[in-house]
Amino acid sequence: MEELEKRFHKAIIDGCEEAGKLGYRPSQFLQMIGDYGALGAAKKVISKSTVTEGFTKLWRLKRLDLSVEAIVLRSEYKSLFSEEERAMCKKNLLAFGYEMPQEEELNIEDIPIEDIEDELLEKIAKQHSIEKPKLRESTVTQRDRDPYLAEYAKRRAKGICQLCENPAPFMNEKGVPYLESHHIVELSEGGEDSVENTVALCPNCHRKMHIVKDLRDVQKLKKKGSL
Repeated sequence: MEELEKRFHKAIIDGCEEAGKLGYRPSQFLQMIGDYGALGAAKKVISKSTVTEGFTKLWRLKRLDLSVEAIVLRSEYKSLFSEEERAMCKKNLLAFGYEMPQEEELNIEDIPIEDIEDELLEKIAKQHSIEKPKLRESTVTQRDRDPYLAEYAKRRAKGICQLCENPAPFMNEKGVPYLESHHIVELSEGGEDSVENTVALCPNCHRKMHIVKDLRDVQKLKKKGSL
């Protein structure tokens, strides 16, 4: 074992012992160290797609500095890990509100919002709360949609969503079942503004089609549009 790897091994063991003094003994991780050595065990931990139970326990104890991720990021061990491995450690630590050493700082914008831990997200949201949003000018290109086609699709549906096949969730101000027109193949993707390509959906299914774009739903709607 190289000298640097020995020092890393000691740092990891020291971290485990310190965690033990706080009431948390990382038994499973210690077993991994016995099987693969500290370096091998650390690489296995940081390769996981989600943080470990041990990481979460250390976060609750407010001692993420004892985590494998924090030790990996110590500058002296930089040569033992790839940039991708170090980046993953930074991402996980920042998502849980860990204050990165100055040389390892990572911008919060580099972390996907859905990966940010709840308490930190609440703090960020409150910091971003403003009474009046800033104005931003933009140029938007829109494709003309025929209002007659949209209205025909809604009437043809007779108040029933053509995807989930449930009644419209509410009536509009005129007492008509509320549905939204939708192009099965979006105009931006070369779809036609035609009877066959236009259906009527409830708001929930309409958003689903734009976000999920399930091919089974597309095929179902194509059959409805051709009737």
